[in-house]
Amino acid sequence: MKTWKALVAITCSFSAMTSYASDPDVSTYIVNGTSTSVSTYTSFVSLFYDRIEYDGVYGVGSYCGGTMLDATHVLTAAHCIFDGSGNLDEDYMLFTVVAQTDSESAFPNGSLEIVRASEFYYHSGYEDSSTNLWPNDIAIIKLESELNTVGYVTIPTDDTYREGSDGTDDDTNDNTFEAVGHGNTSTGVDNTDQLQYTTMSYLSNSTCQSDLSALTAKQICFKGASTDSSSGLDNGTCQGDSGGPIYLNDGGSLTQVGITSFGPTTCGVGIGTSEVDAVFTEVYDYTSWINSVL
Repeated sequence: MKTWKALVAITCSFSAMTSYASDPDVSTYIVNGTSTSVSTYTSFVSLFYDRIEYDGVYGVGSYCGGTMLDATHVLTAAHCIFDGSGNLDEDYMLFTVVAQTDSESAFPNGSLEIVRASEFYYHSGYEDSSTNLWPNDIAIIKLESELNTVGYVTIPTDDTYREGSDGTDDDTNDNTFEAVGHGNTSTGVDNTDQLQYTTMSYLSNSTCQSDLSALTAKQICFKGASTDSSSGLDNGTCQGDSGGPIYLNDGGSLTQVGITSFGPTTCGVGIGTSEVDAVFTEVYDYTSWINSVL
């Protein structure tokens, strides 16, 4: 299965629920996405479930996304390695492999370079809790060997991306933000194997907290930058996009500001009056933790 968390009733979160080859696919995909490539989003990678050499079982598509910090370390969401009940998912940890691909169909039968995970690090303050909105939802996976990727992620040196050209942290932020993933195109629907991206609009934490009161200062919110007239769905993330990035695109220069954590029960339908469509772990606030792991 694919990983995805959704808040029931009050809100929904994109959680990590992966699927075996024999199980129904409940993955997450970008809503209102446009096909893209890892040659554009050079740090993006996918997490797959692979026990082919053990008993022939493998995951249908990737279960989470991530980004490469360097040749052997993957930045992702902590909930991607938890079972949703507060316990580490040791089965998935044991059989996780990482690859960089434009199309999920390249796994497992293509000429895809895959590298097994060897070590997992997650923030000590992480809570696998929908009530508390999955605080500190961040993890790093160390690989057994180097993965030959197109590039590595750029981490923010400050959080001025929260301010638009007017220098104010509010909902009129005019920066360009792009979420990327192999997740579902709508709730329970996976229409493409191709990597997708979509644009999203920044929401201030004060606005987001009107609907998500447990939100912390280390989380960052977005809503869909536009709405598809035929489906009525806003741009956003969905099941399977968990652990993947949202980037600030500054004239083609990409900086990862967030890690996909959770969102509405129905992908592309914003929550409450704020219309928040996706919540991310804010990468900048964990710079020291990331460096300590590395």
